[in-house]
Amino acid sequence: MNEKKTKQGKKARPEKFKLNEKTKKEIFKNAKFLAAWLIAFSLIYYSISFTIGFQGIESLTAGTSAKILESFGAGKVKVNFDREPVLMQVQGRQIEISELCTGLLETLMLAVAILASFGISWKKRIYGAIGAVIFGFAFNQFRIFVSVMQILNTDALTAELTHDVFFRLSILIVIAGYYYFWFRKATEKN
Repeated sequence: MNEKKTKQGKKARPEKFKLNEKTKKEIFKNAKFLAAWLIAFSLIYYSISFTIGFQGIESLTAGTSAKILESFGAGKVKVNFDREPVLMQVQGRQIEISELCTGLLETLMLAVAILASFGISWKKRIYGAIGAVIFGFAFNQFRIFVSVMQILNTDALTAELTHDVFFRLSILIVIAGYYYFWFRKATEKN
């Protein structure tokens, strides 16, 4: 390594790292997005947990899933709403619907990311966030339906694999996919 030295023979101090104005603006914009996202996520998440509660979200998810399963011929589905996590009984099999099964985190992360997207009109952000909640809930119901049908019709290993793959895919499809298409639509020029 070739070190620079001063006239007195001492090592020269390295030059300070300087950011150009464009980079500074980008850093500020990203920091503002992250701060808005963290604040909004915390406020909404804890508001939901203190008002509706996780059991309320689990009950909504399980109740909706039960109606979908029954309408597709899974037979009578019993739901124990008094239990935490909520328990569904489908054809003699017990299926727990915990907070993670509700899709609340993925859906909320997406909706808040849309709301924190500065530079896009509030109207587009609010419609995008509402659409994100609807899409997140619908996709999650599809994920639960497929997972339960796998439990009922295949072996435990295949059902577990289906559940795990769908759980990970939901993060990619719901968050990244929806945000990508929303952002493109929200920023396109007419």
